Amino acid sequence: MSIKAMFEAIRVKIKYFYLPSADDLFCDLTPESLASLEKIKQIKRLRKEARVFSTGDLPVGIYMLREGRAQLHLNDESKEERIARLIEPNAIFGLTEAFANLPYETDAETITPCLCEFIERADFIYFLQNEPEVCFRLARLLALNLQKADRLFSSIN
Repeated sequence: MSIKAMFEAIRVKIKYFYLPSADDLFCDLTPESLASLEKIKQIKRLRKEARVFSTGDLPVGIYMLREGRAQLHLNDESKEERIARLIEPNAIFGLTEAFANLPYETDAETITPCLCEFIERADFIYFLQNEPEVCFRLARLLALNLQKADRLFSSIN
């Protein structure tokens, strides 16, 4: 199988990967931890069809969709955009890129007017350093996607 065909097969299965929710990451925090989290959150109101981030941009933070609907797009070499995944309320997006400090590999755009909570990358990293339980939850979520990626690559060969 060619590399191009392999990547096409992966694009088709992108919904296979787990998009974490705010509950997955921030559930059952102590009152002190919740207060710390609230201090670093910002509210962003986004209009319909607003670009949240673009492929190649360096991450500035993480987004938690609270109201509305959004989507992630994959771009291929022919500049054809494809909807990779719908983002529903309570989902966190931009998380992997912000944590790894790597450029976004997708575009994020709103479908409807949206209300998001946003945490700047530096604040999020500082929060993780002071909240080991949240850090371990994040590691588990990322490991889950790594395991799924391994299975996906194994099934394509």
